[in-house]
Amino acid sequence: MPLVVSGACPARGPNPLPSTTLTGYDTRLKVCLSRVDTSEVCVSRPKQLSPTEAFEAIQALLKECGERLGKTTHARDRMLERTVNDDDILNVLRNGTVSTPEWNEEHQNWKYPVSGMDLDGIPLVIVIALEPQYCRITVITVKDRSR
Repeated sequence: MPLVVSGACPARGPNPLPSTTLTGYDTRLKVCLSRVDTSEVCVSRPKQLSPTEAFEAIQALLKECGERLGKTTHARDRMLERTVNDDDILNVLRNGTVSTPEWNEEHQNWKYPVSGMDLDGIPLVIVIALEPQYCRITVITVKDRSR
């Protein structure tokens, strides 16, 4: 479902701006003219995708966004440590199996583990966050399957 921007700020009354629909989120957000309303919980948790839905979203992002990957510093360190490159990650994302995600409270997103083989046939688990609003997949970490 799309993100709907509308609502009212308690101190300012109704938002004179029309409702706007943005794609990529199942979230509601209240916006004021001069500030984001923080007087109450305005943003709800994005929808958890099933493993099948997550796999389809990964394929769509890879196709539509030109295989654009973001990487955390932690992921870059693990990639160097385990001699994993972008082609290995893309192979796992294209051909792997998505597991049940975990909610990341700190970053307010779902972490999706994807298991598969790198280009040398070594089992890997890539943990990702889907970020369709930035047209990218962010790699959070890279694990050997034994970990």
